[in-house]
Amino acid sequence: MNKTLSIALLFFMTLTVLTIADGYDIVDAARSQIGKTLSYDPRYVALDYPAGDIPIESGVCTDVIIRALRKSRNIDLQKLVHEDMEAHFEKYPQIWGLKRADKNIDHRRAPNLQTYFKRSNFNLPTPRNHLTYQPGDIITCTIPHTYLTS
Repeated sequence: MNKTLSIALLFFMTLTVLTIADGYDIVDAARSQIGKTLSYDPRYVALDYPAGDIPIESGVCTDVIIRALRKSRNIDLQKLVHEDMEAHFEKYPQIWGLKRADKNIDHRRAPNLQTYFKRSNFNLPTPRNHLTYQPGDIITCTIPHTYLTS
């Protein structure tokens, strides 16, 4: 089962919708990973910075988004999220017990991406009708922490 190819990041409670106009290039960039990203691997990995990435053969759902935006729009979420977290660490979820931003992992965590998208005014109200989603929309969802610990 290839969990990394899920563009919708774990459908559960908190939703954030990011819309980028004319997103077919983003869709194509995400689809280009099919057959390449073959295993789900959430391990912590030391990355180059900026534009660091884990090997294409593995990753998590956020890695698909990170690669697709980097390839299609030259948007480096690693750099953008890291810089914002360094400047405003207290605005980000404090669920991992970290004391400061970490360029190796922060952009790979869905709650951090949700926060970054909201802080950057990229989020939209969550539509009630899924038919209103457009190519290039990024839907993030997280499982409440209580589900992860039970």
